[in-house]
Amino acid sequence: MPTNADLCSTVCSTAGIDVLLDTLVIKAEMISTGGWKLEVESNELMSSSDLTFDALVMATHDPSFAASTIRSIVESESMISSESSEKSTIVQKRLRRLVNDLQAMRHNEPLPLFT
Repeated sequence: MPTNADLCSTVCSTAGIDVLLDTLVIKAEMISTGGWKLEVESNELMSSSDLTFDALVMATHDPSFAASTIRSIVESESMISSESSEKSTIVQKRLRRLVNDLQAMRHNEPLPLFT
């Protein structure tokens, strides 16, 4: 029976999506023109520690991990963003609501989530 990691890798490979598995992401930063810049711990499979992607997807069974990651992204973006545009404010509010919902999920259902 395939695992979640097998399934995710197969789906992404079929769609032509680059995937980093078992990689320590040190920092995730939104790029103003779109996409994400990731700072990862270098290993024998990667020569560069700075990578860019169109999207950031976290596959984890722990909603509190996702919540803390999203919270740190929102906080760092709000500190460095000189724009306080309506669009930026709406995105930050939605991400904060997502953080709260993920934390509530972890609080209300403390067991790991699996598909």
